[in-house]
Amino acid sequence: MSIIDFFGGGTSYSKKDFVQLNFIEDLVLHVCKGYQSISIVESSWLRRLVMKRNPKVKFPTRIQFVSKHLPNMVAKTVDRYMLFLLTKCEMQVSLSIFGCLEFGMIHSS
Repeated sequence: MSIIDFFGGGTSYSKKDFVQLNFIEDLVLHVCKGYQSISIVESSWLRRLVMKRNPKVKFPTRIQFVSKHLPNMVAKTVDRYMLFLLTKCEMQVSLSIFGCLEFGMIHSS
């Protein structure tokens, strides 16, 4: 008998379920921003706390957390914030160079 059956939650969420994805994202943020040890994902106390609220969520193992969920969150963060900033900087540099060319400050060859 699993803990899900014990709490009467029925079947677990699928890997692509919105609630499950949000839980994983929140767990990654909790570990990273809260300076928690990765071992917290296997903490029986955290599992108990979460399972009482929502018994359908699935906890990742440490290996899944490090090899899949953490890199996914890094990629998502880079896509969401870093690429936007880099594109914005690139546009500003391009405009600066164009302005210098236009006013004769830089001679093109």
